[in-house]
Order: sequence, then C-alpha cells, then structure tokens
Amino acid sequence: MNRKNVSCLVIGMLAFNLSACAGGHINTEKYIGKHRLYADLEKVRDTEFKLTKLGTDASLPIVVNDLSTTMDTREHYCGTYSFNSPIKKNQVFCTQEHLFRRTKVDKGVTVAGTILTAGTGALMGMNSKVSCFDFESYNQAVRSAIKESDRIKYISKFDEFVVANQQLAEKHIENEKTLDDGYTQLYDKHYNIYLNNTADTKIKLTIDDKSGFYDGSITPNMLLSMKQNDLKIQKLSLPPLKHSFTSTVDAFEETMADILRCNNQSIISENSVIKDEHSKYSEFLKKKTSYLLIANKNINNLNNYNIAVSTPDTVEINHEGETVVNVMMKIHSKNFPNVRPRFVMNDKNLQFTFDGKIATLKNMTKQYVKVENISIYYNNKVITIPFATDLAPESYKEDLFLANELFSKIEPLNNYLDMTALKAQKLTVSYGYAVRYHVVETNLNNTLYKTSKFPLLKILTAEGR
Repeated sequence: MNRKNVSCLVIGMLAFNLSACAGGHINTEKYIGKHRLYADLEKVRDTEFKLTKLGTDASLPIVVNDLSTTMDTREHYCGTYSFNSPIKKNQVFCTQEHLFRRTKVDKGVTVAGTILTAGTGALMGMNSKVSCFDFESYNQAVRSAIKESDRIKYISKFDEFVVANQQLAEKHIENEKTLDDGYTQLYDKHYNIYLNNTADTKIKLTIDDKSGFYDGSITPNMLLSMKQNDLKIQKLSLPPLKHSFTSTVDAFEETMADILRCNNQSIISENSVIKDEHSKYSEFLKKKTSYLLIANKNINNLNNYNIAVSTPDTVEINHEGETVVNVMMKIHSKNFPNVRPRFVMNDKNLQFTFDGKIATLKNMTKQYVKVENISIYYNNKVITIPFATDLAPESYKEDLFLANELFSKIEPLNNYLDMTALKAQKLTVSYGYAVRYHVVETNLNNTLYKTSKFPLLKILTAEGR
C-alpha cells in the first residue's frame, strides 16, 4: 500500500469517528391542549417506567402534550479513550449517569492508528468517547409510563385549570388598578386641599431689639423657609396569585383545585384589603397635610445685626382661616465696621468736605491753590499722605480714593463691633483733618486744620453719619 492510499484510509477512518452515535428521533404524538404541561418519570424495572410528577416546571423532561422532551438530545464528545479526559463543558453528559444517555467508544479509529504506525498502535489516544442520547429507550419508557387516555385527561384537566386561573388573574389585575387609582385620587384630593390651605400663610415676626439700632431692614423670609411635606403616592401591590406548581401524579387534580381555591379566596379578600389600604393612606395624607415644615436658617448675623432667631419646627395649618407662623428675633447688638464720619472745615481760601464716601477740596479764591498733603486725626492716631494737586480759581475736586487711602491706614480704630446704643452713648471720638496748601501768587504756606470730639452714638446713628 503506497503512502497516498494510507492517507485516504486514515481520513476515512476519522470520518467514521465523527458518527459514533447511532441515528434516532423522538416518536412524538399529535400535540393536544392549549397550555404546555410537563412530567417526570422513573424506572420501575428494566423496561417498565411510571410517571411521578406533573406540573408547569419546564425543567421536567417530558412535554405531555406531544411526548417530546426538554432534554438535550445532541451528541457530546467526551475526550479520548486512553486518557479519559472529557471536555470541561460536557462533563454533565460524560461523567454522570443519565436515564437516557449512553457512552460509546469508537474502536474503529484504533485501526487507523495501527495502520499509520505500521502495526505499533502508538496512536491509541485517538480512540473517542462520545455521549449519545438513547432515543429508542426514551420512546419505550414514555409509552410505558403514560397511557394515551391518561395523557388526554391530564391535558384536559390542566387546560381547565389554566383558563380558570386566568379569569382570576384578570380580576386580580382589575383590583390592582382599583388600588392604584384610589391612591392617586386620594393624593390629588388631599394635595389640592393642602395647597389651598397654605396659600395664605403669614409670618408674624416679633422683634426684641436690645441693640437700639434696628432700622427694620430684616424681613421674615431672610430668617426661615417654609416647606410643604413630601406627599408620596403610595405604591403598594396586592399579593400575587399562584400559577406555577409541580405535584405528584396522584395529587395532580387536588393540587390544581387547591390553587384555584386559594386564588379565589385571595380575590374575595382583595376588596377588603383595598378598602383598608385606602383608609390607611387617607389618614396618612390627613396627618401629613395638617402642618407645614419650618426650616430656621440659623443665621446669627444679618445686615450687621447680631441676632438669635426662634422658630417652631412645624406649624399646624388652620383649615378655617389664615395660618400664622410666629417667629421671634432677638437683636443683641450691631457691628459697625469701617466707620467714616462726615466732616466739614474751611478758612477763607479752602474748604474741605467729607460726606462719608467722597472727599472734596474747594478753592474759594480767585487764584490758583496748590495742595501738598492731607492728614487725618482719629483719636490718638495721625496719618499723613502726600496729595499734590492744583485747584484752579473757584474750582473743586472730588476724590473717592483719597478717603479710602486715609481710612485704610487707621483701621481697626474705626471698627465698632458688638455695639449697643447704651454702650455707644458712653463713648466719644476725637476726629478731624489738616490740609497743607499755599495760594500760588502769595507763595505763602497755609494750613487748614480742625478736630472735634463727637459722641459715638451720634456718629453711628443714621442722622449723625
């Protein structure tokens, strides 16, 4: 035999290995019934089987409607015979015993191995182990376990059960909708009442001013916020009905009857459950819509006032009239940062004015005036800054930055924190300015200078600032 012929023979033998399982098929009957019923069986004797379970579980191996099977009937390769190492994904078929599976070894490949190695048999590892479904045993077992008359009866009773259960399921769905619709209607009703009763809520602010400076600049909305309760629509569900089961053959009809009886009782009780749930939800909404939530912003300083605010956490809604939220604000004191008192001074040549923001120099002569520097006096502190500027005859100059620079150098002397009118009444401020200048034509140096003592209370009140 030449090499070419050997190759052909080997290929033929390998092809034989791929068809190790004998052919076969499930001998099904005509499909009866509208709903799929499953069954299980067990072996009694060598060729005798009996039905053990009936139900809706699709993992049971027999489809009673046509005697087909839910089992995997495909051929599965289990590895080589000599090494006995099944493929991992097929271990369930190759390493465990099954009622209708047989493991076969294809010895024909051994011949191919012997031929290839000139009779040494070195390729024994090529022998294949295969798991095959035994169609013939399955067909015989099913017909041994299930009589045709029983099959028809099982399917008929099961179809009657499914139809009756579906009717109950439709009632259950209607009751679910009644429950949900009732929740929504109750929510809408109570929420609309809630909105109407809280629309005209008023805040009554009582003020205890211990500072003596309060000017009415604080509004209630700065101190608190009102919030309606979060009214969530209830989303409860009725307990589900039972549809699935697996029973022994003897208890098959009784099991279905029990399920229908229990489901029917559930449907009857659902009406009272719905009524009770709606009543509970209505009471829940009444309680939740009986008050407003009050959130104190816990502010302790507002508009420079040092305050303490007292608010209730909730306020009961007045369904007959106006709902009032009582808020108490105590003003302990006030902070006056960077106080800049007004000031005016003049001589026959020059006028200096400070209005609290802008410093103004006015030449009251008919000649040029040259300003050289300006000094500020605040209590015991004196600050001088150069301020070279020429003023034309009978002209003036306004300067915002001059005041900013002067007062920035005396801080924090002009910061008055935690002040009350009573405390300010006892304090005075020594305050003034000096301006060095000369009239150009006379070329004589002049000084405009003035300081005064002011009651601090007069400075801090609106009239005095």
